[in-house]
Amino acid sequence: MKVSVGAPDDNLGRIDGTVKVNDTETKIEVINMMPKGAIIEHSKSILALVLYTGMDTKIKQAKTKPRSKMGRFEKFFLKIFGIYIVAISALGLITLLMI
Repeated sequence: MKVSVGAPDDNLGRIDGTVKVNDTETKIEVINMMPKGAIIEHSKSILALVLYTGMDTKIKQAKTKPRSKMGRFEKFFLKIFGIYIVAISALGLITLLMI
């Protein structure tokens, strides 16, 4: 058995490779790919190859960092809090200089 497959990338819709058993060569396609956590039903047996593991998996490479979710109230409160800190610091500095 000989397996040829391209380098892992973040494109979940494409995989390039072939499996050669004896003289029969079969193309590996997305329809043949089984992502992590998939459940196979109504099958007595399967033949599977693990192509990529760890950080090389397509799902890991396609994953992006979640963006920060901050609502309008939190943004408004953060601005008010920043103004409050600046005002308290200014009053403290003025009081210190008056002594």
